[in-house]
Amino acid sequence: MFSWHTFGQECSYEVSNDWGSGFTASITIANNSAATINDWQVKWQQNGSSTVTSLWNATYSGSNPYTATSAGWNNSIPPGATATFGFQGDGTDASATILSCTAAGITSSNSTSSGSSSSSSASSSSSGGNVTTVVLQETDGLCHVEGSIDNNNPGFSGAGFANTDNALGSGIEWAVASAGGNYDLQWRYANGSSANRPGKIFINGVNQADLDFPTASEWTIWNNSMLVPVSLESGINIVRLEAIETTGLANIDALSVTGLSPAAASCSGAGSSSTSSSSSTSSSSSSSSGAIVSLVVQENAAGFCGVNGTIDNNNDGFTGDGFANTGNNLGSAVSWSVQVATAGTYQLALRYANGGGSARPGVLAVNDSSSGTYDINLTDTGSWNIWDIETLSVFLNEGTNTLRLTATSESGLANIDYLEVTGSDLSAGICPELPNISVWLAGDSTVANGVTPCPTGWGKSFQSYFNSNVTVRNYAAGGRSVRTWLYDVQSTMGGDGECLLNTSNGTPILQSRWQTLLDGMQSGDYLFIQFGINDGASTCPRHVGSTAFMQEYAMMANAAKARGATPIFITPVSAIACSGSTAVATRGFLTETYNAGSANDVDVIDLHARSLQLYNTLNFCPIPGGGDISATTGGAVGEFFCEDHTHFDAEGATEIGGLIVEGIRDLNLPLAEYLR
Repeated sequence: MFSWHTFGQECSYEVSNDWGSGFTASITIANNSAATINDWQVKWQQNGSSTVTSLWNATYSGSNPYTATSAGWNNSIPPGATATFGFQGDGTDASATILSCTAAGITSSNSTSSGSSSSSSASSSSSGGNVTTVVLQETDGLCHVEGSIDNNNPGFSGAGFANTDNALGSGIEWAVASAGGNYDLQWRYANGSSANRPGKIFINGVNQADLDFPTASEWTIWNNSMLVPVSLESGINIVRLEAIETTGLANIDALSVTGLSPAAASCSGAGSSSTSSSSSTSSSSSSSSGAIVSLVVQENAAGFCGVNGTIDNNNDGFTGDGFANTGNNLGSAVSWSVQVATAGTYQLALRYANGGGSARPGVLAVNDSSSGTYDINLTDTGSWNIWDIETLSVFLNEGTNTLRLTATSESGLANIDYLEVTGSDLSAGICPELPNISVWLAGDSTVANGVTPCPTGWGKSFQSYFNSNVTVRNYAAGGRSVRTWLYDVQSTMGGDGECLLNTSNGTPILQSRWQTLLDGMQSGDYLFIQFGINDGASTCPRHVGSTAFMQEYAMMANAAKARGATPIFITPVSAIACSGSTAVATRGFLTETYNAGSANDVDVIDLHARSLQLYNTLNFCPIPGGGDISATTGGAVGEFFCEDHTHFDAEGATEIGGLIVEGIRDLNLPLAEYLR
């Protein structure tokens, strides 16, 4: 249902039946005043290409927009009563917009002022008190312009006009004091461009309406916008007008607010020009609860604590340095920190884009859920460069509050441009310190540091993917199976088909690398294990059967867990072998790695599948020699593999390390918080 009001009168539109190609609807005129109203008139517009075909209980004219007047017998509406007329329409869009709602006996809130910044009034008798209009100019009530205050186009009033940046999301903010209730907003503007410049209207962070600013022939022609009915709270309200096109807003000369005793509220930094790319913007006024502040937290700025994903800038329309792009998986998250002086309810606004075709829901947890959780549904915006605002009210504790938005679907979250918080005396908070941890690597030559230029394992470049709180400790060694990495192994096979281990007093002799790794491992660390390339050798000492392979993985995982560390199993990376133009699998022990993970509750990163996908994406195949990976010497592969097409040069090793990072994000491991 859509409603439109003047003071003492309200018109509402409601669809009663919609069968797809047509509909029936009604408009109700309610008299909320203390006196009888007469000669009511309603003007409305059907959306889309829908049309009205018949109407009852009123007379009407026009062809969209339509104007309805009384049928005579329902011309007068007593206090507290209503009059309703209905109609039938054709078309697939049953929605409509009420453009005006008037009657004799009611003074409508359509008065405006073209002059000074002091308030002017158009009062009327009303059961709620005096209706007045205040005009907010550049030096009175204007708190923030994402652009500049200019005076180069004649015809403006006051000190000049607000000229926003030509960018989607650029806006203007005002502070308005009110008694609370229904008010009308109207802007004086000029638009000399070739197209309309629409905007969204936010009251205290909540999107209440959209408003179009039609084009005119010159920037010196000033017009008044349509009246926009809104609800204001008692006290100080932040009114934001924000562009929804990449051309920005029209030039704005003044904002008029009509209702019960509105007034301009003082703003800190009034009249100054700043941009939305700053880490915070604010407007304040005196109130019992402290200054009203609008804080915008951008990525890579104070109060932004991290994203399980990346900071990107490849989709137009963002503000600041870019936007937070989470991994496409359940549990990926974005987090912030906000400091407030007084516990209470605050308004949050998330600017986001979602071109994924369906909603991407999430849950916002405040202070690790101890201060509440809130469901947020980031609906499809139609494109990744079309941005929208999602708003909600949350309770924040006095002091520092951490806010974490976590995806509740496998698609991850929408792209997040910024978080805006509006309320009393707030500022960007200090993000929780991440503890220092180590990432330990156990593996073969495809993991080991190796030599430059060849061979180099992915572990050599792995440190570059993490922040300074992580130390990568690479204990991988070339030519090892999991058994020869762990133990001193004989070249003799026992009766059970496994290679014999050298012992000391009947105890298998461990390699020093495993004991050194265990001695250094701390709670919170990670152990990444990747073997399987050499384990399938038919002769000792490297030969490892499936059962022994899984047993050794279990032993290593349990030892790491006992020290408070998190083990991660990784399937062996693929070499490059081709079947025509397709890279094909080259490794074994894939099933064994997954089975060991399942049996020991350990996450598995399938590096084998990810590397094959990468080779095909890079069009490495076909290569000279076809499927014979040892007979070729580079060919079409280029700067990625060494000549044996099994080991990597520095560039290839870095690419393979990036696949492990993708796996970390896709598994939503807490380690993702440490990624650069």
